[in-house]
Amino acid sequence: MKNRKILRRCLKRCAAVLFAAGLLTAMSVTAFAAEVIDADRTGSISVTMQDASGTVVEGGSLALYQVAVVYVDETLQNSYELTEDFTDSGVDLDELSDEALAETLEAYADSEALDAYQTAEIGEDGAAVFTELPVGIYLVVQTEAADGYELVSSFVVTVPLSSDGTLIYDVDASPKVEAAEEIPEAATVEETTEEETTEADETPDDETEVKKSSVLPQTGAILWPIALMAGGGFVLLCAGGMLTFRKKGQ
Repeated sequence: MKNRKILRRCLKRCAAVLFAAGLLTAMSVTAFAAEVIDADRTGSISVTMQDASGTVVEGGSLALYQVAVVYVDETLQNSYELTEDFTDSGVDLDELSDEALAETLEAYADSEALDAYQTAEIGEDGAAVFTELPVGIYLVVQTEAADGYELVSSFVVTVPLSSDGTLIYDVDASPKVEAAEEIPEAATVEETTEEETTEADETPDDETEVKKSSVLPQTGAILWPIALMAGGGFVLLCAGGMLTFRKKGQ
């Protein structure tokens, strides 16, 4: 009897352990299933431009590039595959958190003169929306800045975005926009100095012209003694001629 009681206790404990293990397995499968992307679904990316104070910034435009598509394999694992445009970019899709990834992708898109997947203008509410996007990885680049502001740095967005075990297919992004730098006062002073130097260089030329023009009257003034001497000589010649004529007449 005693052995039977011990056996029953062992069986109950084993059953409890198996039940707990089964429950954990079911929870794990459910959690994993929540992370499986619906490859046939589309999403969107809404970008709202804000400055450091949280005020929306209107104006400018954005370009969206499709970097990779997402597919689910037979083991229900999500996988990324570069699009044809970015096949030769050499980026590692396993390093999506790399801060240099967006910069590398933007440089590649520029060098290859790639066409944007979509473009959008930033409205009065500071927002630009890209819709009907297949699931995948996207690069957002600001192609035109708002008046008085700098271009925001490009960034990478995944559709859908995983947040606390939930897949979000309509993604919101709010990059911070920095005000454009004003022209330093030193540069203004330097420009003024260059203008003053240019004016100073021009002054000697003007003075030289004035000096040259003032020399001309002096040159003309020296000619009057020559004319006077010539006139005097002519008078003496006439007087001599008259005296010679009188002597012959006597």
